[in-house]
Amino acid sequence: MLDRRLNRCPRADVFWGLTLFVTAQLGLAVAIECWLPELRDPRYACRAAKLCPRTVAADPKPLTLVMLGSSRVQDGLDSSELERRLRRSFACDVVLFNFGIPAAGPVANLLHFERLWATGVKPELLLVEVAPMLLSGSDQVPQEAAYYKADRLWFHELAIVERYGVPVADLRRDWWQDWPVPCHGHRFAIMSLFLPRLLPYHLRLVGDRQVDQSGWLPRNTTPLTPEQRRLAQEHAWKDFGVPLLSFRLSDAACRAQRELLRRCREEHIAVALVWMPEGSKFQGWYPAEAETRIRAHLVELGDEFGVPLVDARDWVDDDGFIDGQHLHALGAAVFTERLRRELLAPVLALPREAWHSYLASIRRPGERGGTDVARHHEPRGKSATVR
Repeated sequence: MLDRRLNRCPRADVFWGLTLFVTAQLGLAVAIECWLPELRDPRYACRAAKLCPRTVAADPKPLTLVMLGSSRVQDGLDSSELERRLRRSFACDVVLFNFGIPAAGPVANLLHFERLWATGVKPELLLVEVAPMLLSGSDQVPQEAAYYKADRLWFHELAIVERYGVPVADLRRDWWQDWPVPCHGHRFAIMSLFLPRLLPYHLRLVGDRQVDQSGWLPRNTTPLTPEQRRLAQEHAWKDFGVPLLSFRLSDAACRAQRELLRRCREEHIAVALVWMPEGSKFQGWYPAEAETRIRAHLVELGDEFGVPLVDARDWVDDDGFIDGQHLHALGAAVFTERLRRELLAPVLALPREAWHSYLASIRRPGERGGTDVARHHEPRGKSATVR
Protein backbone atom coordinates (compact mmCIF):
# COMPACT_ATOMS: atom_id res chain seq x y z
CA MET A 1 0.00 0.00 0.00
CA LEU A 2 2.81 2.41 0.91
CA ASP A 3 4.62 1.57 -2.33
CA ARG A 4 1.50 2.45 -4.35
CA ARG A 5 1.16 5.81 -2.62
CA LEU A 6 4.82 6.56 -3.26
CA ASN A 7 4.39 5.71 -6.94
CA ARG A 8 1.30 7.92 -7.24
CA CYS A 9 2.74 10.95 -5.47
CA PRO A 10 5.20 12.01 -8.18
CA ARG A 11 2.48 11.82 -10.83
CA ALA A 12 0.14 13.84 -8.62
CA ASP A 13 2.87 16.40 -8.00
CA VAL A 14 3.48 16.76 -11.73
CA PHE A 15 -0.25 17.09 -12.41
CA TRP A 16 -0.82 19.74 -9.76
CA GLY A 17 2.37 21.52 -10.71
CA LEU A 18 1.27 21.75 -14.36
CA THR A 19 -2.21 22.79 -13.30
CA LEU A 20 -0.81 25.55 -11.12
CA PHE A 21 1.54 26.72 -13.89
CA VAL A 22 -1.21 26.80 -16.54
CA THR A 23 -3.61 28.59 -14.19
CA ALA A 24 -0.97 31.14 -13.26
CA GLN A 25 -0.14 31.79 -16.93
CA LEU A 26 -3.78 32.21 -17.91
CA GLY A 27 -4.35 34.50 -14.95
CA LEU A 28 -1.31 36.60 -15.85
CA ALA A 29 -2.38 36.75 -19.51
CA VAL A 30 -5.84 38.00 -18.56
CA ALA A 31 -4.37 40.48 -16.07
CA ILE A 32 -2.06 41.94 -18.74
CA GLU A 33 -4.98 42.40 -21.11
CA CYS A 34 -7.28 43.95 -18.51
CA TRP A 35 -5.37 45.44 -15.58
CA LEU A 36 -1.62 45.48 -16.17
CA PRO A 37 -0.94 47.44 -19.36
CA GLU A 38 2.52 48.30 -18.01
CA LEU A 39 3.48 44.69 -18.82
CA ARG A 40 2.13 44.96 -22.37
CA ASP A 41 3.70 48.28 -23.40
CA PRO A 42 5.65 49.74 -20.47
CA ARG A 43 6.75 52.94 -22.19
CA TYR A 44 3.21 53.89 -23.12
CA ALA A 45 1.53 52.64 -19.96
CA CYS A 46 3.87 54.41 -17.54
CA ARG A 47 3.12 57.75 -19.17
CA ALA A 48 -0.60 57.07 -19.49
CA ALA A 49 -0.69 56.19 -15.78
CA LYS A 50 0.55 59.70 -14.99
CA LEU A 51 -1.71 61.49 -17.48
CA CYS A 52 -5.07 59.75 -17.00
CA PRO A 53 -5.62 60.59 -13.30
CA ARG A 54 -4.94 64.27 -14.03
CA THR A 55 -7.51 64.45 -16.82
CA VAL A 56 -10.04 61.61 -16.85
CA ALA A 57 -10.51 61.50 -13.07
CA ALA A 58 -10.21 65.25 -12.50
CA ASP A 59 -13.25 67.32 -11.59
CA PRO A 60 -13.49 69.92 -12.97
CA LYS A 61 -11.69 68.89 -16.15
CA PRO A 62 -8.45 70.79 -16.78
CA LEU A 63 -7.41 72.31 -20.08
CA THR A 64 -5.37 69.46 -21.57
CA LEU A 65 -2.48 69.85 -24.01
CA VAL A 66 -0.54 66.79 -25.17
CA MET A 67 2.49 66.45 -27.43
CA LEU A 68 2.99 63.16 -29.27
CA GLY A 69 6.31 62.21 -30.78
CA SER A 70 9.57 60.34 -30.60
CA SER A 71 12.65 60.55 -28.38
CA ARG A 72 13.24 64.03 -29.79
CA VAL A 73 10.10 65.16 -27.97
CA GLN A 74 10.90 63.02 -24.93
CA ASP A 75 14.25 64.80 -24.50
CA GLY A 76 13.29 68.20 -25.87
CA LEU A 77 10.04 69.39 -24.27
CA ASP A 78 10.27 70.39 -20.62
CA SER A 79 6.54 69.93 -20.10
CA SER A 80 6.80 70.37 -16.34
CA GLU A 81 8.29 73.87 -16.52
CA LEU A 82 6.07 74.79 -19.46
CA GLU A 83 2.95 73.73 -17.58
CA ARG A 84 3.95 75.79 -14.54
CA ARG A 85 4.51 78.89 -16.65
CA LEU A 86 1.22 78.54 -18.49
CA ARG A 87 -0.65 78.09 -15.20
CA ARG A 88 0.93 81.25 -13.80
CA SER A 89 0.34 83.27 -16.97
CA PHE A 90 -3.29 82.33 -17.53
CA ALA A 91 -4.45 81.50 -13.99
CA CYS A 92 -6.26 78.38 -15.14
CA ASP A 93 -5.95 74.65 -14.58
CA VAL A 94 -3.66 73.47 -17.39
CA VAL A 95 -2.28 69.98 -17.92
CA LEU A 96 0.52 69.87 -20.48
CA PHE A 97 1.96 66.41 -21.06
CA ASN A 98 5.06 65.17 -22.87
CA PHE A 99 4.09 61.90 -24.58
CA GLY A 100 7.36 61.42 -26.43
CA ILE A 101 8.27 57.75 -26.85
CA PRO A 102 11.45 56.57 -28.60
CA ALA A 103 10.98 55.54 -32.26
CA ALA A 104 7.34 56.71 -32.30
CA GLY A 105 6.47 57.86 -35.82
CA PRO A 106 3.14 58.51 -37.58
CA VAL A 107 1.74 55.01 -36.97
CA ALA A 108 2.70 54.98 -33.29
CA ASN A 109 1.34 58.50 -32.79
CA LEU A 110 -1.99 57.38 -34.21
CA LEU A 111 -1.97 54.27 -32.03
CA HIS A 112 -1.14 56.24 -28.88
CA PHE A 113 -3.87 58.78 -29.65
CA GLU A 114 -6.47 56.03 -30.04
CA ARG A 115 -5.37 54.38 -26.80
CA LEU A 116 -5.60 57.65 -24.90
CA TRP A 117 -8.96 58.49 -26.43
CA ALA A 118 -10.33 55.07 -25.47
CA THR A 119 -9.34 55.69 -21.83
CA GLY A 120 -11.05 59.09 -21.80
CA VAL A 121 -8.10 61.44 -22.37
CA LYS A 122 -9.53 64.11 -24.67
CA PRO A 123 -7.00 66.92 -25.22
CA GLU A 124 -8.12 70.34 -26.34
CA LEU A 125 -4.82 70.87 -28.18
CA LEU A 126 -2.59 68.19 -29.67
CA LEU A 127 0.96 68.89 -30.79
CA VAL A 128 2.22 66.25 -33.22
CA GLU A 129 5.90 65.90 -34.04
CA VAL A 130 7.00 65.80 -37.64
CA ALA A 131 9.81 63.23 -37.64
CA PRO A 132 11.09 63.21 -41.25
CA MET A 133 13.21 60.07 -40.80
CA LEU A 134 10.10 58.18 -39.71
CA LEU A 135 8.21 59.37 -42.78
CA SER A 136 10.58 57.32 -44.89
CA GLY A 137 10.38 53.73 -46.05
CA SER A 138 8.94 51.93 -49.02
CA ASP A 139 5.57 53.04 -50.36
CA GLN A 140 3.70 50.50 -48.27
CA VAL A 141 6.07 49.78 -45.36
CA PRO A 142 7.12 52.70 -43.11
CA GLN A 143 10.52 52.70 -41.49
CA GLU A 144 9.03 52.50 -38.00
CA ALA A 145 7.65 49.03 -38.82
CA ALA A 146 11.00 47.63 -37.69
CA TYR A 147 10.34 48.79 -34.12
CA TYR A 148 7.07 46.91 -33.59
CA LYS A 149 7.13 43.81 -31.45
CA ALA A 150 4.23 41.50 -30.66
CA ASP A 151 4.56 42.01 -26.91
CA ARG A 152 3.90 45.77 -27.28
CA LEU A 153 0.56 45.45 -29.09
CA TRP A 154 -2.89 44.40 -28.03
CA PHE A 155 -4.44 41.89 -30.42
CA HIS A 156 -6.96 44.30 -31.97
CA GLU A 157 -4.09 46.68 -32.76
CA LEU A 158 -2.51 44.23 -35.17
CA ALA A 159 -5.21 45.11 -37.69
CA ILE A 160 -4.58 48.84 -37.14
CA VAL A 161 -0.83 48.70 -37.77
CA GLU A 162 -1.38 46.35 -40.71
CA ARG A 163 -3.59 49.00 -42.30
CA TYR A 164 -0.58 51.34 -42.28
CA GLY A 165 1.99 49.05 -43.77
CA VAL A 166 3.38 47.11 -40.80
CA PRO A 167 3.79 43.42 -41.81
CA VAL A 168 1.85 41.45 -39.23
CA ALA A 169 2.15 37.81 -40.29
CA ASP A 170 5.12 37.23 -37.98
CA LEU A 171 3.69 39.60 -35.36
CA ARG A 172 0.42 37.68 -35.25
CA ARG A 173 2.25 34.36 -34.91
CA ASP A 174 4.49 35.75 -32.15
CA TRP A 175 1.47 37.26 -30.38
CA TRP A 176 -0.32 33.92 -30.16
CA GLN A 177 2.88 32.18 -29.09
CA ASP A 178 3.45 34.71 -26.31
CA TRP A 179 -0.13 34.94 -25.03
CA PRO A 180 -0.36 31.46 -23.37
CA VAL A 181 3.05 31.91 -21.70
CA PRO A 182 3.26 35.58 -20.72
CA CYS A 183 6.04 34.93 -18.21
CA HIS A 184 8.27 34.38 -21.26
CA GLY A 185 6.70 36.77 -23.76
CA HIS A 186 6.80 39.67 -21.29
CA ARG A 187 9.85 38.58 -19.34
CA PHE A 188 11.75 41.83 -19.81
CA ALA A 189 8.80 43.94 -18.69
CA ILE A 190 8.19 41.68 -15.68
CA MET A 191 11.84 41.64 -14.64
CA SER A 192 12.11 45.40 -15.18
CA LEU A 193 9.22 45.85 -12.78
CA PHE A 194 10.38 43.49 -10.04
CA LEU A 195 14.09 42.66 -10.56
CA PRO A 196 15.59 45.27 -12.90
CA ARG A 197 19.15 44.73 -11.67
CA LEU A 198 19.14 41.23 -13.13
CA LEU A 199 18.84 42.69 -16.64
CA PRO A 200 21.52 44.40 -18.73
CA TYR A 201 20.93 48.15 -18.70
CA HIS A 202 19.77 48.30 -22.34
CA LEU A 203 16.99 45.78 -21.63
CA ARG A 204 15.58 47.53 -18.56
CA LEU A 205 12.20 49.12 -19.21
CA VAL A 206 12.28 51.42 -16.22
CA GLY A 207 13.04 54.93 -17.48
CA ASP A 208 9.47 55.96 -18.19
CA ARG A 209 8.39 55.14 -14.65
CA GLN A 210 10.56 57.99 -13.45
CA VAL A 211 8.83 60.75 -15.43
CA ASP A 212 6.98 63.36 -13.43
CA GLN A 213 3.28 64.21 -13.57
CA SER A 214 3.79 66.10 -16.82
CA GLY A 215 5.73 63.32 -18.54
CA TRP A 216 9.10 65.04 -18.12
CA LEU A 217 12.33 63.49 -16.94
CA PRO A 218 15.46 65.69 -17.14
CA ARG A 219 18.01 63.85 -19.26
CA ASN A 220 21.31 64.78 -20.83
CA THR A 221 22.15 67.26 -18.08
CA THR A 222 25.90 66.63 -18.03
CA PRO A 223 28.00 68.86 -20.31
CA LEU A 224 29.53 66.96 -23.23
CA THR A 225 33.15 67.10 -24.24
CA PRO A 226 33.90 67.74 -27.93
CA GLU A 227 34.93 64.09 -28.26
CA GLN A 228 31.68 62.83 -26.76
CA ARG A 229 29.67 65.04 -29.10
CA ARG A 230 31.71 63.85 -32.08
CA LEU A 231 31.08 60.20 -31.22
CA ALA A 232 27.36 60.89 -30.72
CA GLN A 233 27.15 62.55 -34.13
CA GLU A 234 28.96 59.63 -35.76
CA HIS A 235 26.39 57.30 -34.24
CA ALA A 236 23.56 59.54 -35.50
CA TRP A 237 25.09 59.53 -38.98
CA LYS A 238 25.02 55.72 -39.11
CA ASP A 239 21.43 55.52 -37.80
CA PHE A 240 19.90 58.47 -39.64
CA GLY A 241 22.34 60.18 -41.98
CA VAL A 242 23.01 57.15 -44.15
CA PRO A 243 19.27 56.26 -44.52
CA LEU A 244 18.53 59.88 -45.44
CA LEU A 245 20.75 59.49 -48.51
CA SER A 246 18.18 57.10 -49.95
CA PHE A 247 15.13 58.82 -48.43
CA ARG A 248 11.80 57.79 -49.89
CA LEU A 249 8.53 59.22 -48.60
CA SER A 250 6.36 56.34 -47.43
CA ASP A 251 2.74 56.42 -48.52
CA ALA A 252 1.79 54.26 -45.53
CA ALA A 253 3.38 56.70 -43.06
CA CYS A 254 1.69 59.65 -44.77
CA ARG A 255 -1.69 57.90 -44.57
CA ALA A 256 -1.21 57.35 -40.85
CA GLN A 257 -0.47 61.05 -40.40
CA ARG A 258 -3.59 61.97 -42.33
CA GLU A 259 -5.71 59.58 -40.29
CA LEU A 260 -4.54 61.16 -37.03
CA LEU A 261 -5.36 64.64 -38.32
CA ARG A 262 -8.72 63.42 -39.61
CA ARG A 263 -9.53 61.93 -36.19
CA CYS A 264 -8.62 65.22 -34.52
CA ARG A 265 -10.86 67.15 -36.91
CA GLU A 266 -13.65 64.67 -36.27
CA GLU A 267 -13.29 65.12 -32.50
CA HIS A 268 -12.83 68.92 -32.72
CA ILE A 269 -9.29 68.85 -31.35
CA ALA A 270 -7.01 71.75 -32.27
CA VAL A 271 -3.73 70.53 -33.80
CA ALA A 272 -0.30 71.90 -34.67
CA LEU A 273 2.55 70.00 -36.31
CA VAL A 274 6.03 70.55 -34.88
CA TRP A 275 9.33 69.96 -36.64
CA MET A 276 11.73 69.58 -33.74
CA PRO A 277 15.11 71.39 -33.65
CA GLU A 278 18.02 69.94 -35.61
CA GLY A 279 21.69 70.90 -35.59
CA SER A 280 23.22 72.50 -38.67
CA LYS A 281 25.30 69.41 -39.47
CA PHE A 282 22.27 67.13 -39.12
CA GLN A 283 20.25 69.40 -41.42
CA GLY A 284 23.03 69.12 -44.00
CA TRP A 285 22.43 65.37 -44.22
CA TYR A 286 19.07 65.88 -45.98
CA PRO A 287 19.36 65.58 -49.77
CA ALA A 288 17.65 68.55 -51.42
CA GLU A 289 15.12 66.27 -53.10
CA ALA A 290 14.19 64.63 -49.79
CA GLU A 291 13.57 67.96 -48.08
CA THR A 292 11.49 69.13 -51.05
CA ARG A 293 9.28 66.05 -50.82
CA ILE A 294 8.89 66.39 -47.07
CA ARG A 295 7.85 70.03 -47.33
CA ALA A 296 5.45 69.31 -50.20
CA HIS A 297 3.80 66.67 -48.02
CA LEU A 298 3.49 69.13 -45.13
CA VAL A 299 1.97 71.75 -47.44
CA GLU A 300 -0.66 69.20 -48.47
CA LEU A 301 -1.46 68.42 -44.83
CA GLY A 302 -1.77 72.12 -44.05
CA ASP A 303 -4.05 72.76 -46.99
CA GLU A 304 -6.21 69.71 -46.29
CA PHE A 305 -6.62 70.06 -42.54
CA GLY A 306 -5.87 73.72 -41.82
CA VAL A 307 -3.04 72.89 -39.41
CA PRO A 308 0.13 74.97 -39.03
CA LEU A 309 3.68 73.73 -38.94
CA VAL A 310 5.81 75.09 -36.14
CA ASP A 311 9.18 74.88 -37.87
CA ALA A 312 11.64 74.80 -34.98
CA ARG A 313 14.62 73.37 -36.84
CA ASP A 314 16.74 76.49 -36.30
CA TRP A 315 15.56 77.37 -32.80
CA VAL A 316 18.56 75.91 -30.93
CA ASP A 317 22.29 76.49 -31.43
CA ASP A 318 24.49 73.50 -32.21
CA ASP A 319 25.87 73.34 -28.69
CA GLY A 320 22.32 72.66 -27.43
CA PHE A 321 22.34 69.15 -28.94
CA ILE A 322 23.76 65.79 -27.94
CA ASP A 323 24.04 64.39 -31.46
CA GLY A 324 22.47 66.95 -33.76
CA GLN A 325 18.88 65.86 -33.15
CA HIS A 326 18.42 65.03 -29.44
CA LEU A 327 18.48 68.12 -27.27
CA HIS A 328 20.71 68.65 -24.28
CA ALA A 329 18.89 69.95 -21.19
CA LEU A 330 19.99 73.51 -22.02
CA GLY A 331 18.71 73.16 -25.58
CA ALA A 332 15.44 71.74 -24.28
CA ALA A 333 14.98 74.85 -22.16
CA VAL A 334 15.48 77.09 -25.20
CA PHE A 335 13.02 75.11 -27.34
CA THR A 336 10.43 74.89 -24.57
CA GLU A 337 10.44 78.62 -23.85
CA ARG A 338 10.19 79.55 -27.51
CA LEU A 339 7.32 77.11 -28.06
CA ARG A 340 5.51 78.76 -25.16
CA ARG A 341 6.14 82.25 -26.44
CA GLU A 342 5.40 81.73 -30.11
CA LEU A 343 2.61 79.16 -30.14
CA LEU A 344 1.04 78.23 -26.84
CA ALA A 345 0.77 81.64 -25.19
CA PRO A 346 -0.96 83.22 -28.22
CA VAL A 347 -3.35 80.27 -28.50
CA LEU A 348 -4.28 80.16 -24.82
CA ALA A 349 -4.87 83.91 -24.81
CA LEU A 350 -7.81 83.33 -27.15
CA PRO A 351 -11.25 81.92 -26.34
CA ARG A 352 -11.37 78.16 -26.86
CA GLU A 353 -13.76 78.47 -29.82
CA ALA A 354 -11.23 80.66 -31.66
CA TRP A 355 -8.34 78.20 -31.52
CA HIS A 356 -9.06 76.37 -34.77
CA SER A 357 -9.44 79.52 -36.81
CA TYR A 358 -6.32 81.05 -35.28
CA LEU A 359 -4.19 77.97 -35.99
CA ALA A 360 -5.55 77.77 -39.53
CA SER A 361 -4.61 81.43 -40.04
CA ILE A 362 -0.94 81.01 -39.16
CA ARG A 363 0.81 81.71 -42.43
CA ARG A 364 4.18 82.59 -43.78
CA PRO A 365 4.92 86.23 -42.93
CA GLY A 366 3.66 88.53 -45.66
CA GLU A 367 1.58 85.90 -47.43
CA ARG A 368 -2.18 85.55 -47.62
CA GLY A 369 -2.39 81.90 -48.56
CA GLY A 370 -0.86 78.63 -47.55
CA THR A 371 -0.01 77.13 -44.22
CA ASP A 372 3.23 78.24 -42.64
CA VAL A 373 5.65 75.51 -43.59
CA ALA A 374 8.54 77.85 -44.32
CA ARG A 375 11.58 77.80 -42.09
CA HIS A 376 12.37 81.07 -40.38
CA HIS A 377 15.52 82.27 -42.09
CA GLU A 378 17.08 84.22 -39.25
CA PRO A 379 19.97 83.80 -36.82
CA ARG A 380 19.63 80.87 -34.47
CA GLY A 381 18.14 81.70 -31.08
CA LYS A 382 16.54 84.95 -32.27
CA SER A 383 12.79 85.46 -32.02
CA ALA A 384 10.68 84.74 -35.07
CA THR A 385 7.05 85.38 -35.70
CA VAL A 386 4.86 82.42 -36.59
CA ARG A 387 1.92 84.53 -37.49
